Parts: sequence; C-alpha cells; structure tokens
Amino acid sequence: MFMKKLSLYVEFIGYSRAIGAMISQPGVTADHVVGLYRARAEVKSKLDALKAEIRDERFGKALSNA
Repeated sequence: MFMKKLSLYVEFIGYSRAIGAMISQPGVTADHVVGLYRARAEVKSKLDALKAEIRDERFGKALSNA
C-alpha cells in the first residue's frame, strides 16, 4: 500500500509541475491543459480514497466516523 500511495503522490506532483510549466509558456492557455487538470483531480481523488482506506485499516472504522 505504501508504494501505491507513493506512486499516486509522485504522479500528482508530476501533473502539478507539468501544469505549472505549461502555463508559464507564452501562448498556452488553460484550455490547452484541461486534460492535465482533470487527470490531476482524478489522481487526487484516488489518493484521498487510499489515504482513507489506510487510516481505516490502521485505526478502525470508529475513528474515521468520529
């Protein structure tokens, strides 16, 4: 699970860096990088779900409902 979390985190950072690099280039608009924004949001949701799963596995369901 640790490797999967690390992999998703690195992928999220990669999308963020790609977006930052492309936005700073002249002539590139947000419309050009919409796919990167969507992919980053998808990775973020997967990462959040994995974090919740790890937390539930580690501490049990009672803590996550509090």
